[in-house]
Amino acid sequence: MVTALDRIEAAGSSCVVDAGATLDLGSRRLTTAPGSLTMVQGTLRLEQGGSLLLLAAAEVVFAPGSTLRARGRPTNAAKIVGVAAGIELAGHVDAQNMTFSGLDARGVRIDETATFAAPPFDLRGVRVDTGSALPGARLLDVRRPVGMPLELWDWELADNVPTTWGATSAGPGRVDLVNFSGGRAGEAFESDPSGVLFWSERRTQLSWRSATGGFLRNHVRFVTAREIATNQFRVMRAPTASGPWAVLTTMAPQGSSTGGASYGYEDVAVLAGEEWFYRVEERLLHDVWRTLFDDRARTFTARVGDTAFVGPGGFASVAQALAAVPVGGSVVIGPGTHAPFTITRPVHVFGSGEGEVRIVGVTAVTISGLAPNDGEVSLQGLAFGDGVTGGAGELLRIDNARNVVLLDDVVLTGAPGQRALTVVSAPQVKLQKTMASAQVVVDASVVYVERSTFSALDLRNGARVLHVATTPGAITRDATSFETARAGGSPRLESSNVWQAEESVGLTVQGTPGHIFGVFFDGRLAFLDLSVVLPFDMVLMLPAPVSFASGVLPPTGEFEISLSVPAAVGLQGQHVAMQVLAIDIVAGTGRFGSARHSVILP
Repeated sequence: MVTALDRIEAAGSSCVVDAGATLDLGSRRLTTAPGSLTMVQGTLRLEQGGSLLLLAAAEVVFAPGSTLRARGRPTNAAKIVGVAAGIELAGHVDAQNMTFSGLDARGVRIDETATFAAPPFDLRGVRVDTGSALPGARLLDVRRPVGMPLELWDWELADNVPTTWGATSAGPGRVDLVNFSGGRAGEAFESDPSGVLFWSERRTQLSWRSATGGFLRNHVRFVTAREIATNQFRVMRAPTASGPWAVLTTMAPQGSSTGGASYGYEDVAVLAGEEWFYRVEERLLHDVWRTLFDDRARTFTARVGDTAFVGPGGFASVAQALAAVPVGGSVVIGPGTHAPFTITRPVHVFGSGEGEVRIVGVTAVTISGLAPNDGEVSLQGLAFGDGVTGGAGELLRIDNARNVVLLDDVVLTGAPGQRALTVVSAPQVKLQKTMASAQVVVDASVVYVERSTFSALDLRNGARVLHVATTPGAITRDATSFETARAGGSPRLESSNVWQAEESVGLTVQGTPGHIFGVFFDGRLAFLDLSVVLPFDMVLMLPAPVSFASGVLPPTGEFEISLSVPAAVGLQGQHVAMQVLAIDIVAGTGRFGSARHSVILP
């Protein structure tokens, strides 16, 4: 039978819950007499706030065949507390979020016959404290013939009660004490002659996380390497680092204990130039919320330092933004379709990374009229053409640009009869990860290409094309031009186009496993082929490189680097140039790989 009680005070020397019976305390309290024995042979139920209070030297025994069913909450635990009380668990335990407190020298005893429910009711989320001061006293004594985990136990200890041990074990079964905390936790506070107690931290781990600004939106993203005992994630927002926090969204976990997953949220309830603080938490199986990371982000405004923005809250067109920035400045374009533009001075044009940025119109995008020492022009993360709209002879034209021109992560989709790219009288052009579905024409120019794919390549008037890890398509050339394909792969450097100050950013180096790599940075680009004096081919793009990361590429061929972006105001709106070099130590040769720009924002 089930007995529902508001309050019980047991005055006798014993209290018995018979086999087959259930004593349901719910959120109520049962107080036993000093020195009494409570024998549970049936089921004792406790809900949040419910408690079994054992007065001086009282004891509770959960006999074999009995059940302790407890459903506490992190902020309102189910409790078995006493004054030098004994607690013995020899039956079935179906419990979470409990407190065991005021113990005798034996502590909480888990006997050989005890069994446990499936997570999260496997006695996780337990606080055990206020043990005995007698020599040899312990908070927990485990006597198990088979292995078991005890997760998320808090081994607190009153300052004036120096219990000798946190945990002891006399059984042969392995006990994994996972994600512990408190003043008597860890190997320093165990008595484990059989060597079966193992203390470990196994929590959800992040491999990457960020909160970044965008056009009238902020992006919160994180990637888990593994997920342990996770029931839910939530993204929160606050106007200050101290709150108040409001929940924006919740997410179901997609990873596992052996592999992670990617998560993202776009906060669109923001205005231009606003800064917000973000927090991502995980809800554990026993209903505890744990903070995974805090971050902050500021939405784009029309202009920051030498950088202008195209999109909601910024400039209406790329042409307007280009006119607003100084020589060497940057333009960041928001997602969507934009009109073609013309570049006649050194600038950097980036896609914001928030979605596809596509340039479509009846005229070509043109880079022209630059001298050798004018400084570089770079285009990154952009798509040109839609495969339908024609009018211009080509989508992109580099004409009489004698400075350094860099294209990276560019897609060119020409209409029928339209060229993808024309390069004329341009001696310092580098194409990286450039995909062209129509013809590429190189006329009286020098072009280095890596990791790219063209449908066709036409060389004219002394043109020179040197490429690696590239599919050039159908090749035609006149007698004065030549095309050279280098064997092997090409190291690549991946990073976001936009870096936010005071944040961690990720760089990924890709290349041949076992090769040594170095990542270099500078404030601008150059165009130096050092292969005539060094065993390093392709082209060095940095005039005065300084290494800031190096290592050996692992068997996966990818190496992750995390950088902290400085918060100096003078850097905001400026850009940084980077390049990767990979060295085959066995062959004694090296190869310069991709170069990139990233712009630093507040």
